[in-house]
Amino acid sequence: MSKLSSSKQLKIGAMLSYLGIGLNIVSALIYSPWMLSKIGSGDYGLYTLASSLINMFMLDFGISSAVSRFVSKYRAEGQQEKINQLLGVVYKLFFVISATVGIVLIVIYFFIDEIYLSLTAEELEKFKIVYIIAATYSVVSFPLSATVNGVLNSYEKFIQVKLSDVIHKVITVVLIVVALLLDYGLYALVAITAAVNLAFLLIKYLLIKTSTPVKVNIKYWDKALLKEIFGFSVWVLINSICSRLIMNICPNILGITAGTLAITVFGFASTIEGYSYTFSSAIDGMFMPKIARIAYKEGSTKDVLPLMTKVGRFQYHLVGLIVVGFSIVGKDFITLWIGSEYISVYYCAVLLLLPAPFYLSQQIGKNTMVMVNKVKYLTFVNIVKALVNVVLASVLSVYWGAIGACASICIAYFVRNFANMYLYKKKLELDIIEFCKNCYLKMSIPMAMTLALGFILQKLITANSWVILAVKIVLIIAVYLLLMWIFAYNSEEKQLIKNVFGKFCPIKRR
Repeated sequence: MSKLSSSKQLKIGAMLSYLGIGLNIVSALIYSPWMLSKIGSGDYGLYTLASSLINMFMLDFGISSAVSRFVSKYRAEGQQEKINQLLGVVYKLFFVISATVGIVLIVIYFFIDEIYLSLTAEELEKFKIVYIIAATYSVVSFPLSATVNGVLNSYEKFIQVKLSDVIHKVITVVLIVVALLLDYGLYALVAITAAVNLAFLLIKYLLIKTSTPVKVNIKYWDKALLKEIFGFSVWVLINSICSRLIMNICPNILGITAGTLAITVFGFASTIEGYSYTFSSAIDGMFMPKIARIAYKEGSTKDVLPLMTKVGRFQYHLVGLIVVGFSIVGKDFITLWIGSEYISVYYCAVLLLLPAPFYLSQQIGKNTMVMVNKVKYLTFVNIVKALVNVVLASVLSVYWGAIGACASICIAYFVRNFANMYLYKKKLELDIIEFCKNCYLKMSIPMAMTLALGFILQKLITANSWVILAVKIVLIIAVYLLLMWIFAYNSEEKQLIKNVFGKFCPIKRR
């Protein structure tokens, strides 16, 4: 497997990524409503609340991004010893950070009653136990979780990473189903998730040991290297804080202003939104080594534009289909999935999904900013984004609960999208106007046409069942792809589709 070329690793790794995502979505469709019925809306909300709170404090000071950036850079320059020294310094830092975060989480535990005033006494007792399990896992796993994927991706071990992710998802789902069948409930759900996550982090660490030339020099210490790491990572740290002031702080704001039902609604909506990001980010980190080669060997960030356009069109096309499709049949899906009483999840999810196609199609630009150490400019944008979200969510959630919180996120995300495009033009000297023409303008027309035809379809077919929903989805996809072929696909994309179709449906010639 290690002998495969980087392009083969990329292609097979991408396929495994999408397989893992597909398994994750299918399993969620099957067992999430059942899980909700087994543990109840209140417990599901507590699980979401605990996860969001822990994630807010699991900051790595931007060092994990520094690992990805420096490992890719040193590898492009052929400096293996620097990689070994870098990781030796980083692991020691992570152990210190883990201990510090552990102390902070212990202090927070004793103030849970004063923080979450909208929770009942019974909910508070359950939340404390879930909090202890999640916090313990987070602190113990932190040094590995912040480094293993970055190192493996930098060495283009995409197959190993994605295959382990697929197996990870399957085992987690199976164990959770078994636990809930045996009526173990909320605590088992959290404990199983933590244990399996930790096991697969150890497996990835072993992959680094066996499939890469990395030999961590744990004894190495260099103040100059430490200064260089922190010079880069301080901006990523602020970025991380701002990101946590979006998805992870909203459940906590709702816990103060609205209660567990609103948190549950937000949790399901953010899960749906997360799938769109997961689909698009499946191949995102895989391009870091290629960006490093362009930036440090070819020496000009302008040369990133063809890659950004090519990947951006694919991302916009893919996530656009998700947004258009969910906007059309989302109500039917929510009703069948978790019940008509949760129909507000649809409106929340649409608000969260709207900015996604634009942001996710620009990931190559964002990764290039990180690679050439211009991340501080992205940080300024994220500070504004986070402030907009916190202010609006604190006000809107009082009146409209989860829908108000999601509206605030939607507005904040669009502010971020436009500001980032300005940065790519000014700091990377990319022709953003050309990018928008080739990506957004050409592909938005068939998207709008599909949306209009889809709403007409909904008016004509009002009955709802899983079979009818499946038929609608197939029709929407078919119309979407047909219109894309007619109005948006370029000659290279059409030829790629013909080649793929030809492999699966070869035409026999006499």
